[in-house]
Amino acid sequence: MSFIQFFVSFALSTVIAILTEDISFGGIWAGRVAVAYCGILSAGVGYTLQIVGQKSVKPAAASLIMSFESVFAVVGGWLILHETMSVRELIGCIIMFAAIVLVQADFNKKVQRL
Repeated sequence: MSFIQFFVSFALSTVIAILTEDISFGGIWAGRVAVAYCGILSAGVGYTLQIVGQKSVKPAAASLIMSFESVFAVVGGWLILHETMSVRELIGCIIMFAAIVLVQADFNKKVQRL
């Protein structure tokens, strides 16, 4: 499964790059470390660890955990890259986060009284 995800990611990225970018061997060679890092760690290791981690987690919990990717991206951008967000962007993040959590909520369970 990991190989299939890695291959699809490679194939789609290559097609989009050919259609939208000015590709040169010199440019590829200049960015070889960044390309290798992103390709190996982000796609290869990331997809593999995601599959390994999802094997022992319930589907609802796995989808909730995976939805936190955007939260980690925002926090990482803020901590590492010192990025800031506008009020509109923050409100959008809060709405998206609330929607993701609400989708996972089970409102049909009866509340047990003590």
